[in-house]
Amino acid sequence: MRYGKMRNKRWLALITALSVLMLATACSGRGNSSTQLALGEGNPDHVQVEVLHLNHWPVKGVLDEIEEIVAAYDETDLQLLSFDSSEGKALAKERNIDGHTPLVVFINGEKDFQINGNTVSFYSFPDGSGTLMMGGGEWTMDDLDAALAQVTGGTP
Repeated sequence: MRYGKMRNKRWLALITALSVLMLATACSGRGNSSTQLALGEGNPDHVQVEVLHLNHWPVKGVLDEIEEIVAAYDETDLQLLSFDSSEGKALAKERNIDGHTPLVVFINGEKDFQINGNTVSFYSFPDGSGTLMMGGGEWTMDDLDAALAQVTGGTP
């Protein structure tokens, strides 16, 4: 009987340790100032894409999709800035972003664009990408692609 209790305690300790490790990994995200370029280091002749984001695992997949779309355009510079970094905090203050949102995408300093006669705001998760705690916004990756095409004057 004693052996069984010891064995259960070991399993409980192992499961607890793995859970803590998984949680730490999930919340670590991309680091505090995960940037492709430091803020302000982009080529002034390129379209500047800045993404302010929370440093949480649900955002990672969205950031990967954004990186893929932006990379298709030659004349673009991408900055990924965590809200927790000093650069991210400064940009959020400068752009009047004070609400709790997983991410905001700015293209040449703007987050709102006219696409197919509708105003699209690149605020929060894209439509269909939200979580139980934070629903998706009213934009799609196709909208982001269209906005970049509009600003760059072409297609990828």
